[in-house]
Amino acid sequence: MKPHVETPSLETSTRPLCVDMDGTLLRTDTLHERLVAYLKTSFSRAWRLPFWLLKGRANFKRKLEEEADL
Repeated sequence: MKPHVETPSLETSTRPLCVDMDGTLLRTDTLHERLVAYLKTSFSRAWRLPFWLLKGRANFKRKLEEEADL
């Protein structure tokens, strides 16, 4: 016997659910989304990207998070 689980209706849900779990729940990676958002604001800043990447993937993600809004 399955337990009864109540799910909120669309009328009661006021916030969207945004989750990044390596493509499990999202079709794209938020890293890619941030990269596109960063380049859309000013493509001339693209020269910074390789330098951020040289300091590691974590640094790259942190810098993109600071510079680009989703």
